[in-house]
Amino acid sequence: DGSCETVACQDNAALAETLAQLSARPDVALVQPNYTYESTALSTSDPLVGEQWALDNDGSFQLEEQENRYPVFDDPFDVPSAPWQWIAPWWMWSAGSSTAGSIQVQAVPGIDIGLADAWRLYDGGSRDVVVALIDTGVDTSHEDLAGAFWVNEDEIPGNGIDDDNNGYVDDVNGWNFYDGNNQIYVDSDDDSHGTHGAGTIAAQADNGVGIAGIVQSDHVKVMAVKALGGSDGSGTTASIIQAIQYAEANGAQICNLSLGSSQNDPALYR
Repeated sequence: DGSCETVACQDNAALAETLAQLSARPDVALVQPNYTYESTALSTSDPLVGEQWALDNDGSFQLEEQENRYPVFDDPFDVPSAPWQWIAPWWMWSAGSSTAGSIQVQAVPGIDIGLADAWRLYDGGSRDVVVALIDTGVDTSHEDLAGAFWVNEDEIPGNGIDDDNNGYVDDVNGWNFYDGNNQIYVDSDDDSHGTHGAGTIAAQADNGVGIAGIVQSDHVKVMAVKALGGSDGSGTTASIIQAIQYAEANGAQICNLSLGSSQNDPALYR
């Protein structure tokens, strides 16, 4: 009739005896273990994966947004250009706190990139792919990015020679077009955005550290191409074009550019 009963046994001997007894009963259709199930949501040991709602959104993620009590510029491209630079007229500062309250934002289930399904379907894939990360620099020594980077095997590290004759000396993991050298990581302030981007792509999952990257395969490597830098993380058309050309010439199949401008840029488009 579809009903079931759970039976607990104290030891293996009792389990064997119980299984034999139950199997011999005419009113018992099936005897099996009481299996353990887990949520189909993304489940790894990475401590920050719960905040990566965009990977697999079950609707449980909540965000508290602070309301700014002062109006910001109506023109989003006017100065100041960064969120932390919003200012109010001097006579308004006497009003007290800069926030008037908070808003609870609830995630909507299913609005995500379907990462769990992709992992299940492709199991990491089998085709070698190089993703050029054209951004600020990247901390290649980050513990959550071990083994994630493209290596120029035709270049001998640190010998000061352009071994592969591609025009770049010691470009082992990429190149710095912002400063014009092979130092693809300057410091955490200058290169935090690129490191974040590399982690989104290829941070190790289920290693108990940081976050889970989208790609879980040794077949995909990140080529670090620094075209942005400085305190504001900015770059030029020329540096970005050079970065794209470098990526293409050195075997990258995909370019990731998490950057933008308010200007129409025909040179970059071409």
